[in-house]
Amino acid sequence: MFAQHRGIRTAPEIKSLMKQRITAEQRKVINEMLGRGEDRYVIAQLAGVTPGQVSALAAHRTIRAQRISSPQNSQPGAQLAEPESYQKDADAIPLGLTTTGKGLSWVPRSTANPHMLIVGESGYGKTYTTSCLIAELAQRSFPTVIFDYGQGFTPESNDALFTREAVPLQLEVGRRGVAISPFQIFAADAHGPLSVAQRVADTLVRVYQNLGIQQHAIIRQAVLEVLEDAGIHAKVPATWDRSLPRFGLLHKKLADYAQDPTNADRKTARSAASHIASLFLFDIFRNSGVPIKWRELLERRQQSTIVQLRGLEQNLQRATTEFLLWNLTAYLESVGPHELRCFVVIDEAHRIPSGNGSAVERLLREGRKFGIGMILASQQPEDFTSIALSNTATKIVFQITDEKATITKQLFRKLKLPMPFQELHRTITTLDRGFAFVLTDNRGGVTRISSLTERFSSFTEA
Repeated sequence: MFAQHRGIRTAPEIKSLMKQRITAEQRKVINEMLGRGEDRYVIAQLAGVTPGQVSALAAHRTIRAQRISSPQNSQPGAQLAEPESYQKDADAIPLGLTTTGKGLSWVPRSTANPHMLIVGESGYGKTYTTSCLIAELAQRSFPTVIFDYGQGFTPESNDALFTREAVPLQLEVGRRGVAISPFQIFAADAHGPLSVAQRVADTLVRVYQNLGIQQHAIIRQAVLEVLEDAGIHAKVPATWDRSLPRFGLLHKKLADYAQDPTNADRKTARSAASHIASLFLFDIFRNSGVPIKWRELLERRQQSTIVQLRGLEQNLQRATTEFLLWNLTAYLESVGPHELRCFVVIDEAHRIPSGNGSAVERLLREGRKFGIGMILASQQPEDFTSIALSNTATKIVFQITDEKATITKQLFRKLKLPMPFQELHRTITTLDRGFAFVLTDNRGGVTRISSLTERFSSFTEA
């Protein structure tokens, strides 16, 4: 019977449905039919939605019906009333149950900003929760771009339910390279090559932290000369659309400076070249690398894209992430303002260049305008800048030491129903595995995060 129902709609019709949000009327019909035990393919056909959307709504019904047993319900600090959006918003993503047994959801469209911060010590549920959120976002037609550094989202480590619901596409950038150029002149680069030279130098100084002001200046100069050698001149906009030179020529230019006895900056050039040598050793930015077509990737509704960077040393991972994020930012700016359409996920936030002028900071500050949300996760509060802490409206905090009370202060400042400061600090430093203190829409409380099994396991394919 399932096979018959699968054949009712054509692929274009299914693709069209995947882009639609569930209406209140559709939700009512789905809930009524779920209550009668109808098959999800039958429900999808009659309600005009996809089977995946039926599965997501059914999973939420299951989670809301659950109640935590007494031993699991021992965590202190539940202060959160059930948000109204949990019942009314089709985009509401269930996070789990508070210790009072009430459902808690995240509604990225309606929060102050769509960004989320997840922090917690190893083994307490940080990466697993991230995978749950990616799968939930897929059910709401929010594609995700996940930067993986070889631990959390490899094909070998992905949960079968995650793979089924998020349908991840692996891009082996670390092994095959990537077909983008850090020399790309974007539409928003008002000064053309000058903007590119500044961006490349800024990025390399953030990644290779032993570089200083003098190395920054020599790298910027070298970028401009490499572009000029290719006929791309800062003062001649008509040349800005010419073919870009290989990124490896930047290292050669610095080496030429270093070997020129008449160049007063040869020592600085030698220092800069040696510090960034690994970036060119692997020739990561090359035309034969993995093509990145943002438009196609962001149209992969109900699916995720994993940018796999395993196999690269950490500085090269950081540089590749930064240049890819700048490339994505430029694409989004070229499209123009947009409603929320996708999420970037970075599971090891300490591996990314951050701080003033970085791509991450730009997306945290302005991403909402262009329809992009960010999910940043890491083990320590110190891994996040003040910009990340202040520009993530939703925070999921698993057990951490929080010696400087960095996270406690952030939570305490935003809570509408605040706990005493010392109690809040004690709570987040003694949470059991699978429990987190969640802050969303300025409300917060201890929550048992629902698993992939609770969300999706009751929906099996025939």
